[in-house]
Amino acid sequence: MGTKVKKATKKNMKRVSSNKRSEGAGFSVIKNQNTTQKNHLLRLELEQSIRELEQSIRKLELLNSMLEEWVERAG
Repeated sequence: MGTKVKKATKKNMKRVSSNKRSEGAGFSVIKNQNTTQKNHLLRLELEQSIRELEQSIRKLELLNSMLEEWVERAG
């Protein structure tokens, strides 16, 4: 969990998409590379969000079990 994920911000997307303005024989290759880069950034961001959600779920499950114990003791 020591890896830091860079968010796919608009600034990053603009920098990635700036190559799309290029003209010439390699245009479609550059466009495909940009799409691949964007997809990679979005996938990393999605994976990070999933890990954060899983961690939140574990915390909620722990809190729920603590509350159930508390209710049993009080009840």
